[in-house]
Amino acid sequence: MRTGGGGVGEGMAARLEDVDWSVVISPGTAQRHGPELVLDLWRPEAAEAALRTLRQVCALGEYLYPAAAELLPVLVEAAADPAVSVRARLVECVGEIAATAAGAEAEGRAVRLPAMAYLRTGPRPAPAERARTRRMARDWSQIWDGAVTGLAALLDDPSWEVRRSAATALAQATGRADEVTALLQRRFEAEKATAVAERLVDSVGRLADRTGRPADTVAWLRARLTRDDEARPDVRLAAVRALRHVLPGHDDPAYARAVTGTLLSSGRPFSVRDGDLFDLDASEACAADALLGGDLPGRLALARALLRHGEPRRRTGGIQAAVMLMADRRTAVPALLPDVAALAGDPLPDNRALALRALAMCGTASRPWADAAAARLTPEGEPDPRVRTQALWALCRMGDDRGVPVLAERMAIPAREKRDGFRDWRPESNQGRWRDPEPNFCEMLAPFAAHHGVLLPALMLKMAARHDRIHYPRVLVRWHRDGAPVVPALVGLLDTGHAVWAAHALAAIDPGPVAAGRERPLRGLLGSAEDGGTRRLRGPRDSSSLDPVAYWRLTGDPGPAFATLRSGRLFAWQRDEVCAALGPAAAGEADRLRRELPSAAPARVPFLLRTLWRVTGDPGEAVPALLDLSAPYSRRGPATAESATALMLLAEMAAADPPVAAQASDRLRDALRDPARLGHERTLAIARVLWRAGGRPDEVAPALTFLAARLGEPADRLALFFTRLETLTLLAEVAAADPTAVAPALPGLRSLADADERPLTHRHWRVPVRRHWRSVEADDALRAAVRAVLDAARPG
Repeated sequence: MRTGGGGVGEGMAARLEDVDWSVVISPGTAQRHGPELVLDLWRPEAAEAALRTLRQVCALGEYLYPAAAELLPVLVEAAADPAVSVRARLVECVGEIAATAAGAEAEGRAVRLPAMAYLRTGPRPAPAERARTRRMARDWSQIWDGAVTGLAALLDDPSWEVRRSAATALAQATGRADEVTALLQRRFEAEKATAVAERLVDSVGRLADRTGRPADTVAWLRARLTRDDEARPDVRLAAVRALRHVLPGHDDPAYARAVTGTLLSSGRPFSVRDGDLFDLDASEACAADALLGGDLPGRLALARALLRHGEPRRRTGGIQAAVMLMADRRTAVPALLPDVAALAGDPLPDNRALALRALAMCGTASRPWADAAAARLTPEGEPDPRVRTQALWALCRMGDDRGVPVLAERMAIPAREKRDGFRDWRPESNQGRWRDPEPNFCEMLAPFAAHHGVLLPALMLKMAARHDRIHYPRVLVRWHRDGAPVVPALVGLLDTGHAVWAAHALAAIDPGPVAAGRERPLRGLLGSAEDGGTRRLRGPRDSSSLDPVAYWRLTGDPGPAFATLRSGRLFAWQRDEVCAALGPAAAGEADRLRRELPSAAPARVPFLLRTLWRVTGDPGEAVPALLDLSAPYSRRGPATAESATALMLLAEMAAADPPVAAQASDRLRDALRDPARLGHERTLAIARVLWRAGGRPDEVAPALTFLAARLGEPADRLALFFTRLETLTLLAEVAAADPTAVAPALPGLRSLADADERPLTHRHWRVPVRRHWRSVEADDALRAAVRAVLDAARPG
């Protein structure tokens, strides 16, 4: 073994000899390590890599490994040696390992070797290894106690970074809380470095509930709130954080005074991270605002004080804090929006951009300040392009048509989003986080159906530049629904260079055979004979040719669609979709579908039955089979994926065909009695079918009430949020017919409408995101839908 090199003492060498290196194993590769791993800490060129490996072999994620017990005393001793270049991070590593150990103990997770290690020993650990891990779990407290003694000595280290890391790590010393708290408090009185003092206060707070006299610790922390410490103003913020930990849910006006006094302190620098202007999760002011919890008057006072401050960067923090508060509380919008809007003319471009972004966030509530946004729309009125982008976004979100000419001009430039500041589509899942680039052309276009003549050419250019046949056509569908004559305009474009994009848009609107007589030019858009016209059926991203089914819908000519069916180039599910789309025009395919039914894969059978119904128009074959497949929803037995598919296809068929509705209504009623099993979207779809078919409030009101009770839970995607609005729309129809049927839902809806705190509306992946740039927009839509139900249920 290499010893003594690089300043390593004989004591360390002897300690390394005592380590059981058989348990020091990398969790990802099962690589075994020896003493060189620790000795590399004294080699500056290898220290960083050694530190990373040591962290992984001791604990990774939520798992604690036996190597932690072997190496922890060595790591603490190495951290005390000035010859180690990564001492501060090494102490942090010790604290992280201790935190992992505490979590494993609290949750009862076993301490074991990494899973990859069993590739060497077999699927189960050997008896000796099991005994070792049991011993390690038993002896861990003694090992950690020795480490705490070493960490406490580092509180007086000459390096402030080491002192800071030691203070943080000692927050895990719960077994010696009284002793360690006294050490932390004594060190705090002598500490000059603000960063270290903050960590000392934080660790005192984390240990408070483990001490014998927590009230004394709370009193010590409260004293830090009022102590005038000009050299260390951020200590007051740390004290508020610590008290929040010790007294969760407790709001104290003293917190607001401490936070406001700290942020307004003239001797304290105020920072806004470059490049993170719109990411409020990185905002210092928002982090301070979060410390005030439910103290709305204190939060409003903090935001106003920053918004009206004479220093530009503190005004930046004020806008950020105001945006966070308006996204959180409904009453904050009228209270703070005037002060925010006034900063649309601030001398600092960052403040102008943020203020305009806040106006966009508040949507129609910002209309009184539309002139302020319009003044920043052009280069003559605003030299900064980022501010102009936010001004256009704000005007479009307000529905102010002064933004239309600039919007058309911006769209006509075939630039990528990073250059022009906009997305080319509206993000439809996991959106709304503070750091997301929310501005997008599709959303800005949506309210301007009356200006379709100006915007349509630019929209066509954008479709061509982005090869998009999905997102921009949805804008045109909305314009058509809003009464704009877009269909004649698109038909006129079929004779131009935009023919394929106009055809895609018409296919999305589905206005019928409006292109009859234009078969010849449209056939040229179907693709080459070599691919049999099937290229467009392979996925939504191929926009270079027209779908043969869309061609049939526009012209009434099914020839290319039949050629596609007979080409032999389609998968079975694609053939089913083409036949289902053609309907009775594909009646000749019925015999083939019947022949394929007995040997079809289980997942395909429900769709095959639906296709057979579409091409024959006779529910006699499909409905009985779908009823058999969906039988578990009547018997309350376990349902397969095919059972759920069959049930939803029955609902789809019942919505389109009254005879099917008569046959399937009993099954749909049975399923609707258990909305928790169905889930939100399926429950809504079935409730809508039964309501349209029978109009009986007693059938659908209980399930809709169940869904309404969960409106405040986060939606994991935008589509599910919109189905919640549809739930309320349907509930309003039921309430208008029979207010008593929806009475159980009304108390919860009133609470949702009257609450000041906005409900959760979105979440990103697994972590709920309570506040984001979409909070106001989503909450306004949800609240309007709730009030429509309450109005419909009001007597008289």
